Amino acid sequence: MLANTALPLLGLIDTAIIGHWGGTTDLAALAIGSLALNVIFWNFGFLRMSTTGFIAQAEGRQDDIAKAQTLIRATVIALSFAALLLLCKTLITQTALSILAPPFDTHNAAFNYINIRLWAAPASLINYVVAGYLIGLARNRILLILQVFLNSTNALLDILLVRFFDMGIEGIAIGTVIAEYSTAILSLCWLAKGQAIIFQAKTTKNLWYKTAIFSLLKSNRDIWLRTLFLLAGFIGFTHFSGHYGSSQLAANHILLQIISFSAFFLDGFANVTEAYVGKAIGQKNKKVFSHIVQRTSVLACITAIALGTLLIMFGQSLIAALTDLPHIQTVALAYLPFAAVYIAVSCGAFQLDGIFIGAGASAALRNASILSTSITFCLWLGLLPGIGMKGLWLIFVVFVVLRSLFLGTYLPQLIKQHFPVNAR
Repeated sequence: MLANTALPLLGLIDTAIIGHWGGTTDLAALAIGSLALNVIFWNFGFLRMSTTGFIAQAEGRQDDIAKAQTLIRATVIALSFAALLLLCKTLITQTALSILAPPFDTHNAAFNYINIRLWAAPASLINYVVAGYLIGLARNRILLILQVFLNSTNALLDILLVRFFDMGIEGIAIGTVIAEYSTAILSLCWLAKGQAIIFQAKTTKNLWYKTAIFSLLKSNRDIWLRTLFLLAGFIGFTHFSGHYGSSQLAANHILLQIISFSAFFLDGFANVTEAYVGKAIGQKNKKVFSHIVQRTSVLACITAIALGTLLIMFGQSLIAALTDLPHIQTVALAYLPFAAVYIAVSCGAFQLDGIFIGAGASAALRNASILSTSITFCLWLGLLPGIGMKGLWLIFVVFVVLRSLFLGTYLPQLIKQHFPVNAR
């Protein structure tokens, strides 16, 4: 769980530094820029998730060659996509800002931030693959070390470039790019320790076996669609927030950063679920499957309620830590209870994600995401602006509940598919 919570610290650190050493325009530009980058990079979250599923099941079968082959295939795919992102960097930046339509005073700063951050594409996508590999093997201690290194480097560079060199939001972007590449190099150095098995997998005839490649690409496609539609929900929320002005946009960005950080505690349980569900399926062991699902789900539920309660109790101090702009603090505090409720009810979605990712059931993830996002947009478009900002937040809470409900309907089918009646 600690390894997983380290990742969203990038966003919190960036927000805190700009929130204290920047202005409302800088914070609003960061809100737009970070959302655009989340949309771009999180769309490649399939590199992490599909890798985890295949690695975990290979671990259950004790198939070292299959694990190394999956790592090689995923890395090649990641670098191919990274090259494409770099080739289309300016077009992607312009398109993102056209869609998000930021307030006029934030446009240039947001453009510069996105354009610089995209240079991190190769490192970011390699880091996704390595994270998927480590989660699939349940090597969370190594993942924690890498994430602590990433965030520590990012924080130090942000302070140096923003506080002492007065580079503003561009300094934030440059610091993150350097931190991503430094972490990717460290990750590759760790992987080099297993170069013998990787070389052996590289020289096997079935490394690029058509069926295996198509299976990986199909899983990647489904998880990409799943992520795309989920991100659309966050884009919609930010887009409608911008209609109420820069202050509301900046305040909601802070609340989303808090939600993201809290959610990664829950995703930590989901990661454990992914690894052990995949292993149980690889072993065809229903008893282990049921045990891990029950244990992690109870812990995740307790954690979600606790996080929501803590946010209500200490949210004002947390908001103050992220920005010292009084008017932004006031707006963020007004909608803090909605963020707390969102966190409390989101554990079901995260746990079910973990089960289906570990099982490699990418089609169910895709379908549930499409349905929940489509209904959410129908509610927003049909009811706003009549129900105002409170209505926007309320529908956002419904969004995460719908994810749980739709995924839950697929669970009996998944259990029946992988564990026949006579399974252990």
